[in-house]
Amino acid sequence: MTARAPFGPTDSAVDANASRAWLAAGTIFGASVIIASIALVLATRYEPDVFVACATPQCLRAKESLFKLVNASIDPCVNFYEYVCGSWIGHDRDSFYGDNINSSLARIQAAAARGLQEDSMDGTKVLSQVYTTCEKYVAQETTLAEALQAADQHLSIAKLRRSSSAAEVMRFLVRTSVRTGIHTIVEMMLLRDGARNSFHVSTGLSVNRRFFENDGTGDAQSLLQQVLESFSEVSDARRTSARLYWLDTDVDMALDVGKSVVERLRFDATFANLVDDVSIDEWLNAVNSDLPSSQVMDRGGTVLARDRNFIKHVFKVVFRRGPPTAALYLSAYVAAYFARMEIQKRRVRSGDLSVSCFCFNNAKSCLTKTWHHLAAKLVQAQDSEKLLTSMFVAIQKTSSSQTVFTWLGKRGRKAVTAEVASTPVVIRAPIDVGVDYRGLNIVGAGNASNKSLQSSSTDDEPFVSKYLRARMHDQRVLMATPPTLNELIVAQHGYTGHVIYSARVGAVVVPGMYQTEPYVYNNDVPIYFSYGTVATLLANQVVKVIHPEDAGVKYHGDRWSWWTRNIYDKYSRRIRCLINLHYRLGFRNDVSGTVKEQQTSMYLLAQGLRLAFDALMTEFRELAPDYGVFVTHWHEAMRIFFLRYCLLWCSASQRPDPLTPREKCMLPLHNMPEFAKAFGCGNTAGFVGGRCRM
Repeated sequence: MTARAPFGPTDSAVDANASRAWLAAGTIFGASVIIASIALVLATRYEPDVFVACATPQCLRAKESLFKLVNASIDPCVNFYEYVCGSWIGHDRDSFYGDNINSSLARIQAAAARGLQEDSMDGTKVLSQVYTTCEKYVAQETTLAEALQAADQHLSIAKLRRSSSAAEVMRFLVRTSVRTGIHTIVEMMLLRDGARNSFHVSTGLSVNRRFFENDGTGDAQSLLQQVLESFSEVSDARRTSARLYWLDTDVDMALDVGKSVVERLRFDATFANLVDDVSIDEWLNAVNSDLPSSQVMDRGGTVLARDRNFIKHVFKVVFRRGPPTAALYLSAYVAAYFARMEIQKRRVRSGDLSVSCFCFNNAKSCLTKTWHHLAAKLVQAQDSEKLLTSMFVAIQKTSSSQTVFTWLGKRGRKAVTAEVASTPVVIRAPIDVGVDYRGLNIVGAGNASNKSLQSSSTDDEPFVSKYLRARMHDQRVLMATPPTLNELIVAQHGYTGHVIYSARVGAVVVPGMYQTEPYVYNNDVPIYFSYGTVATLLANQVVKVIHPEDAGVKYHGDRWSWWTRNIYDKYSRRIRCLINLHYRLGFRNDVSGTVKEQQTSMYLLAQGLRLAFDALMTEFRELAPDYGVFVTHWHEAMRIFFLRYCLLWCSASQRPDPLTPREKCMLPLHNMPEFAKAFGCGNTAGFVGGRCRM
């Protein structure tokens, strides 16, 4: 944040006054001092201050566009959601979130349409090639059998599903993970670990969680059945898919480990007895067969394992029914990537999904190292990293205040402060100077400047094959310049994903879209605009850090002792209070999911809004030159903060997840006395106020 200009005369003015003082009468000198003092006071009192006042052209435009959304015919004290979100509801528009995804993708698409033909090191031509070949793929009639045939040329899926050897299954897992970046139950890759490179091994995801955790368009069993129907050796796809689905459910439970810890181990210590009947040398040969000669491992090489005991347990679950079942499950898992691709293509052709969303999702998986930066460059994003970091630090500091987490005792507050303080925010990681994506050619012609990474194909080659070539090209770039753990986290959460706390790595991740307008503004716009949106999302995730589901999970899922019975009882009383407010607001039948999921969502939203608001108020007081300026601008700051918070949830759809967008807006707001004060709701008939002390 830029420093305010100093008030009062400059050094040269002081020197000039001093010189004249020797020549002028004492009375004139005294008068000049008095006048200067008055001028200093007036300048201090009346200086326009962009830190607290909305006075710049950029801020006035942002404010105008916000208030244009407001429906003045609606009473904000009775139906604040329609007061803010009526334009989405009335015109059957998508949502604030969806609109911003589409806007970001449209800008990237426009840049791609202008012809990103320069074979630049950051991968602009890779983006252009994958996107244009994907567009052609959408226009073509293809089948899953054709897609799997193309994939099999690179992955040998058919060979795996006929395997009865644990070593062969293991070699397939290593090859697909390291060579193509297609991960299953485990993820393996090179990472930069300080000044050296290490081999990284971590647990992956189940089929259900990888493809359907944030997508309600299908389920794992039907996807597996669709895949198995294309496997010639499977006679009863329905029954076999049910068997694999229950195995996937067991895998999902084994992978649900909460926050694990990265261990730095020797290669032999990591892989010894990791899978029965697979020796250390077999693991070593499998890993080295796909690594460049400069990066090969030996038995004493360093492995970053997240965490070895969990990984071993997952393998035990997968191989519990024997290597043939494990081989069939994992071959179906990898094939599911391409089945989902075909399903998504049909959604594009039916109009349920945009071409840009589908094709950019494919493109970003081929640009692990640079997609985040490339997307930001193409949408001409501002550099908001300092502001986002500043807000996150303010939220961390406020979390130790007794005005929030009121249900904590002294011991619990100390533990919460330590846990939150140790949680980093991952916003953006710099690109290595050696990253070079040049050399890919999947459109039949082009510049192949980087001969060592060159990968060419013909025009009639299927899209799936071209896509896998692009993914393998991406992996070769990653092997040449391995990413850091932070780079990997950013890449995994994409550009248009959600702000999220990843318990697996213990960090809050901010995707690129939230680093641009209208989610966050630069220093020409007061901080309460950004606090209403991004800061509340950050605060929600900070609250999740210490929630019973995530707090203090150690190696084997043990809870920290500060979650005592007394603390949990106090927390439960807050939950019951929120449930009561939810009922009084008339939302009792608008939810989905389990009762536990509903209650967790209510708590995270209500506690997060309180945390973000208190952090804003503290920072706003510090930025205001004096209390008078604070009072003058604070009322408007509160109104804009609450308006912008509700804007996050504006949507034409009211499908609960597990709360509806209307509930996500109104439940936390109606529990804030400051909201009632900002909009004069104290004496409004029909206003429902909550008194849950968060």
